[in-house]
Amino acid sequence: MSIPIICNPQTENEVGKVLANAISVQTEVANRAWLALMTAAAYTILPRQGEYISLPFGIGTVKAVLFHPVAFSILVIVALAFAAAQARHLDVQDFAHSVFDSLATETSAGQHKLFDITRKPSLLLVSPLAWTLKGKNDYCPRWRRTISVYYYNVLKAISRVVFLGLPITALYLEMLNANSAITAIKSIYHVILQILCTLGGLFAIGALIQVGCLEFTYARKSKRKLSGPSQQYLKKRNA
Repeated sequence: MSIPIICNPQTENEVGKVLANAISVQTEVANRAWLALMTAAAYTILPRQGEYISLPFGIGTVKAVLFHPVAFSILVIVALAFAAAQARHLDVQDFAHSVFDSLATETSAGQHKLFDITRKPSLLLVSPLAWTLKGKNDYCPRWRRTISVYYYNVLKAISRVVFLGLPITALYLEMLNANSAITAIKSIYHVILQILCTLGGLFAIGALIQVGCLEFTYARKSKRKLSGPSQQYLKKRNA
């Protein structure tokens, strides 16, 4: 794989900062999109009363009978925006680590540390807790590395439930609410509207599941690094 950013030797000592700035942009977009998604989800799922109900984000008001179909449409749009932002974040993160892997060992370690310090953390980031448990020594016992990996798995499982499980659950529940509301309208087009509503919900849920699969693939790479000795130790051992 060609890494254009390190073709110039002068950039090697700046690559960590450059990549941190790049991924921070994607991280901030993904974090904000997730917060917007959960805000819209909480607003739409909670019971509402009145002849007219306000839509999420202060967009406007609609009749109560139309609230769930319109709010669900907004929720689908925000969910797709979040899925796209998170997918881009994971892609940039994977690229950043491929750059560090292509650098010399001493340069890679320092620039990777600079990257971790200066980047904006994702809401899904839990690896620092596992790395802290493993320790900073060049070598640590196998049992400690094993515990760190299990700890990482537990943290990742919890974060996935919160970060992806809650939005998927919210989309599913609001899809049911929207379909029920469409049935109550008693329009001659209600069957078509229900089909479109269901397809939109399934499409958004599928996009979030796709992001979960991408995140799972990236997490496997992190676990491999977490479970093994550091590159500095390997170099000393092979010297």
